[in-house]
Amino acid sequence: MKKVFRIRLKTVTDKMSEQEMIVVRYLSQILSLLFLFSCRQDTSVDANYISIDLDSVKYQPVHADTVFAQVEYVCLETKPECLLIDGMSSFYVTDKYIVANNRMFGGEGAYLFDRRSGKFLHEIGKRGQGPDEYFTIYSEPFNERDDIFYFYRGLQRLGIDIHTNMVVEKVIKALKKTDDITDDNLIFTKIDNIYKVDSLYYIGYVNNDTGDLPYLLVIFDKDGKIIKTFPNHQKYTDYQTDRSIFVPGQFYEYDGSLYFKEPNYNDTVFRVSLDTIIPHIVFELGNRKPNYAERENKEKNLNCYWIKYVRETEHYIFFDYNDLDYNSGYGDDNVKYYDGYYDKRTKKTIVTVSESKSKRGFVHKNRLFPPFHITRINKHEEAVCIIPASDMKSYMEENKDVTFPTEFYDLKFDDNPVLIIAKVK
Repeated sequence: MKKVFRIRLKTVTDKMSEQEMIVVRYLSQILSLLFLFSCRQDTSVDANYISIDLDSVKYQPVHADTVFAQVEYVCLETKPECLLIDGMSSFYVTDKYIVANNRMFGGEGAYLFDRRSGKFLHEIGKRGQGPDEYFTIYSEPFNERDDIFYFYRGLQRLGIDIHTNMVVEKVIKALKKTDDITDDNLIFTKIDNIYKVDSLYYIGYVNNDTGDLPYLLVIFDKDGKIIKTFPNHQKYTDYQTDRSIFVPGQFYEYDGSLYFKEPNYNDTVFRVSLDTIIPHIVFELGNRKPNYAERENKEKNLNCYWIKYVRETEHYIFFDYNDLDYNSGYGDDNVKYYDGYYDKRTKKTIVTVSESKSKRGFVHKNRLFPPFHITRINKHEEAVCIIPASDMKSYMEENKDVTFPTEFYDLKFDDNPVLIIAKVK
């Protein structure tokens, strides 16, 4: 039988001996500590916490052969049934395939190509109103671990196996009650992409499109039952400006752990589990740090660094950022683009800067390609870069002294892009 301890704290009108006062103070301190440890959130930092200083970094060219052991290219086959939209398509590379996603605003459609030859294999899924057909495609829909591509169908995500082209998962959107349309439930409809945590649970970033949403991340099961929510501590003034409601959270896995970064407006990568969220990588921006509370006020965020992409490998952390959020209405001509990496072994940060969106990134030593910008790094630590056919043709015109691969001379300006796949050292 458990013993129950009852402690009566005497009022100031009670007479207490000096010994009683000491006992009371001691017990009060113990109870306070127990309360704090039982109720606090985990605010510790990761054991492998990394700080990257971008405020004082010096810019220099970044050479591909410094960090990549091998650079290969794939010209994607161009057919009427697999036309990809420049600037709108995203790509995923597996050991056998290239998955291309035209996304919602690119005419939609997901396509499978052979990894080695670039040959078009088949369309993934089918858009329509029939059974197991999808309505649209949101951002970041590919589950690299299981080779499953997620499509959107009402309150469901249809998971299609890219090998068999069959629906193998149906995931309900995170809702407190699926038949309850309340303001709180509308919050959970603001999840753009989902990420599969394990065989049971999924995680989603709640796009804070009003400035005051209470949740940052939501963990839920395939039936939409919410298992855990992580609070959003950042608020901003809602100026009612036009904004995209389709903003994906950035998730990646490394060394057995899951990591998350809020898009655009945050300088921190967090390690996330089913119970905790703790800082793992922090970019030190100094006075270049955007003002989150005024994130829709362009004048208060000029000359700030907007961290766009972060991925981690065994030896490096790759990242890119802009000095003006190009969604702010100023246009691409006013943006400077930064691409870099942090070497975990030397603890050095290397960054290059470009004023051209199409000529940014890593320089190839043999000049076979224009500078290429990392759009993704897969689980095999292969960086994926996209060169539109028109950019490749223009680059060849400017560099006629270079002998290019035969396939490049056959390119047409409106062909599907060339993919660069670079193996990280």
